[in-house]
Amino acid sequence: MNVPGINARYFISISISLLCLIIMVNSSACTAHALSEAQHEIYRLRIQNIIFGNIEISTDRGIHFALIGRVMEPATAPELDKTAKFSGTVIRSSSSGIAFTMGKNEVLKLLPNALKVHYKYKKLSNKHQKNEMRTNTAPGTGLFSSLAPPECTQVQLQFEDNAPRPVDENTVINDEDALVFAVSLSHSQPAVSNANQDDHLKIVYADIEKAASQYSAAAINCAEASGAKIVSGMLTLKARFVPGEPEPIVAVSYLIDSEVVYAQNTAPFEHSFDTKEIKDGEHVVEIRGFDKKGNPISRKRSLVVIRNRP
Repeated sequence: MNVPGINARYFISISISLLCLIIMVNSSACTAHALSEAQHEIYRLRIQNIIFGNIEISTDRGIHFALIGRVMEPATAPELDKTAKFSGTVIRSSSSGIAFTMGKNEVLKLLPNALKVHYKYKKLSNKHQKNEMRTNTAPGTGLFSSLAPPECTQVQLQFEDNAPRPVDENTVINDEDALVFAVSLSHSQPAVSNANQDDHLKIVYADIEKAASQYSAAAINCAEASGAKIVSGMLTLKARFVPGEPEPIVAVSYLIDSEVVYAQNTAPFEHSFDTKEIKDGEHVVEIRGFDKKGNPISRKRSLVVIRNRP
């Protein structure tokens, strides 16, 4: 099935050169903690397992998230790790990356990228391991330093209905599932006393705000350095279909960062979106095509950089 293309004014895409990083931290014994201990929670890390998937942090238990990076290579299959003792647990965490267990004590790895981001995405399947989720966040900053979920942090899987569920032995991660790491004070390293709790929270909030701001600015700087077009004002999206499709597309939805901004069921399939309605920085633009029964049969996703403000 051919996917509909996107023809956008100043339309751009992204790529990164990937560097394999090995997690060197030894696994340690973990005591299982329930994620329901919300009174101890300091932030949630949510990672969507798709190309251009969001890496976000929330300090209000999932109501609002701050973008601090993206998954550029999704994981397709976990691998068995004999050191894993629990399902849904961070077993190794360092500035070089994170390893966490999934169903049947299998392990996925989350690895940052050490190289600059180039805005022309190329899939490097020969270098990508099936159990690795590769990101465009840099080691030693944001996610992989002060904001990395410590070892023993529990993991949930967030499905399309936005209901996080514990990871168990039967869990299978799909393309668009999101992993949620609920990080609590009781899990943090080093331990935080009650007297210093407020000060610790202030530091965490400041780190998240800084990481989100730095990531947005870096996206624009990388686009400028690579000579990529930066979108401002109106962004025109067009869906083009190959004649003779066995299942004709009769409706189209246009999405910005997974949110539907427009839908139509009459040709010509085209929509102009005012980019001033969203924040400057990176955004995922997507077009989905549907058949006459309303089933999604085709899609196209790409990454754009927006700047409307000085």
